[in-house]
Amino acid sequence: MFFIIFPPSSIASPVGRTISSPSTKERSFGRVKCFPSKINGEEAAVVLPFRTHHEEDILEIISPLKIRDRFDLEDGDELEIEVEI
Repeated sequence: MFFIIFPPSSIASPVGRTISSPSTKERSFGRVKCFPSKINGEEAAVVLPFRTHHEEDILEIISPLKIRDRFDLEDGDELEIEVEI
């Protein structure tokens, strides 16, 4: 198993792209810092939220694909993630 540790200073880093706080009538989601990534060769982004309810061992990823379906993944499965930092 491989862990990626992003120190809090990553959010202040000039690398990556900061996306301002999206919101709906019901709630706001907070700013995030995104890092271009590839998952098993497919385009994605690692997302570092400025605020989160997840534990520190959770890596948030967004993708135009439904990653679980594309790679037939279940909880505990491993995959390769390349992150541009």
